[in-house]
Amino acid sequence: LRVVSTKEASFGDSAKVGAMKYKEAQIHGEIRLDSHVERLVANVRHRKAGLEKPIKAMCEKNGWKFSWMDEERARQSKEDRRKMAAATW
Repeated sequence: LRVVSTKEASFGDSAKVGAMKYKEAQIHGEIRLDSHVERLVANVRHRKAGLEKPIKAMCEKNGWKFSWMDEERARQSKEDRRKMAAATW
């Protein structure tokens, strides 16, 4: 889960958070992985560690789309997502 907390947020850009070791979010209510998760975006270090097969199997099992972080940035730029100012939120 990536959460951006800046004056200007950009979808899929956790670098906006800075050098923090973790991101925190509060979720109130149930989370249903089968209906509340659309896509899993994994860090490329997991691909290098040989975890591609189990990660993709988990996505297949749950019906999630999957991409690596390096591919996700390219995918989102193709969708031409615009930056949103904090006031928009």
